[in-house]
Amino acid sequence: MPSISTNHNPFSDWRAPPSAAPPPSVFGALPYPRPNSAYSVYVMSFNPTVLNCEVLGGRAKVCYTVSTDDAMPGYTVVKCAKGKCLALVEWREHPRVEVRGTVPKQDSRAWLRLSRDQTYRTMTVGEAEYTWTPDNQYVNLHSSGPSQRFFGRISRGEDSVIIEVTDNALQLGLLDPIVAAAVLLQCGQNID
Repeated sequence: MPSISTNHNPFSDWRAPPSAAPPPSVFGALPYPRPNSAYSVYVMSFNPTVLNCEVLGGRAKVCYTVSTDDAMPGYTVVKCAKGKCLALVEWREHPRVEVRGTVPKQDSRAWLRLSRDQTYRTMTVGEAEYTWTPDNQYVNLHSSGPSQRFFGRISRGEDSVIIEVTDNALQLGLLDPIVAAAVLLQCGQNID
């Protein structure tokens, strides 16, 4: 009768593809952390433009409504799904914007300052500054300064604007200002 080796691991020859990350040592025992680059995607579905649209989150749930109507001529209102006003744009010669709790009422050209070389815009939220920089079909949002952290981007579709936001941006409370900025940056009006 042949002897059976008891010191050989039959699984030792199995290998993961070189590009695969090894599973955590507690695989299946604990929740696995999400990668740092996790995104939340929101779609501004035009009705018929970005100035009258719904902002849809996961499972096509309405998260915001953007409306410019006859009841408030000269104003665009951004409301949360529960109907609370979160942002307001006053359309004047120099439009004014306010995002409740994060951006005091000011000229849009001051809030979304165009750089001298006209290659990016700087946005201030609270004490922090961020930059909106065009990159092919995207307008990317980064923190200002030498260590630019990526927080999200917007892009334009045929009948929509796509907003991609990192988990870090959500944790910093940047979603409301990002939605308001997307309205201004994609509306086709002069915001300076």
